[in-house]
Amino acid sequence: MTHAREVIAGLRKIGCEVEVREAIINPDPSGSRPRGQFEVPLACRLLPGFASMGGDLALLLKASRAIKSADLVYQRQTPCSVAALLLATLCGKPFVLEYNSTIDHDGSQALLGWYERLTERLNLRYASRIVVISEVLKQELIERGLSKDRLVLNPNGVDPDRFRGDDGPVRRSLGFEDEDVVYGFVGTFGFWHGAPVLARSFASFAPEHPQAKLLLVGDGEELPETLAILTEAGLGDRFVHTGRVEADRIPGLLGACDVLCSPHVPWPDGRPFHGSPTKLFEYMAAGRAILASELGQIGEVLDDEETAILVPPGDGDALAAAMGRVYGDPALRSSLGEAARSRTEEFHTWEKNAERIVAPT
Repeated sequence: MTHAREVIAGLRKIGCEVEVREAIINPDPSGSRPRGQFEVPLACRLLPGFASMGGDLALLLKASRAIKSADLVYQRQTPCSVAALLLATLCGKPFVLEYNSTIDHDGSQALLGWYERLTERLNLRYASRIVVISEVLKQELIERGLSKDRLVLNPNGVDPDRFRGDDGPVRRSLGFEDEDVVYGFVGTFGFWHGAPVLARSFASFAPEHPQAKLLLVGDGEELPETLAILTEAGLGDRFVHTGRVEADRIPGLLGACDVLCSPHVPWPDGRPFHGSPTKLFEYMAAGRAILASELGQIGEVLDDEETAILVPPGDGDALAAAMGRVYGDPALRSSLGEAARSRTEEFHTWEKNAERIVAPT
């Protein structure tokens, strides 16, 4: 998982020695695996819903030696897993839990929902420190009775060195001209990403702005609707869709754009937006003008008219108007992009993220 790799890399960059222990469900058929990986027992892999329990068993049997020599145990929240908590307790080590979302947000396995809730409560109750990715999650935990003294607000981050700005070769390979103004979107096309809102906004804005082009990167449930909106508007020659791409292509694709769009929408049931979109920080590191919804952490990290232009979530007319503002104003685009990049380098690198994890309370 990209997030876990980046947190580990950030900790190492600030001088921490990190020993990784991981239970894997699908081992390499060749039998080879990196140091620190352990197979989930076959019986647990075959039983629906029991893989996490098997992972805990593998870690309890194999990871205790490493835990004994550690200064602390850090675990990213995993459904149905208490191995890190048990090992830390048995070895007398502090346990740090990275908490990204309650199961009430993300749903639970029908078979083991009760066990997911139990392990979540145990991890939250006994963790020495809980790292949360957003203010919304922090407030949720406080409302559940956890002491704010144990909570560390720590948004996601980015490695700015991966993002080097202009990428003319990639831009030209996509068929865009130098005089085009390319609006970009990268995501999994989940409903919260608001891709159909972006498509409608572009369909409203583009006919009067002939050099406007749209780059869509990714795949997901709302992709068909998004493409249908653009095609039905007669814009089939005004957008490029790459499909899902490898992570190492993202910097070049962002660098091929002039403007980056983050049109997130609220949860349909009214719950507050609790995420910390890694994409947001990648956009900032790319040094491009950002048009984004003023929603949750997005509106907290970005400053309207300074590091981005913020619009009300789901407001297609406002987003179309923002597209028009930056279309003919390269100086504004440059100013917004430079400010966002500078803010990222100062506050939102993975090294800064790691420093907040290990900072004294």
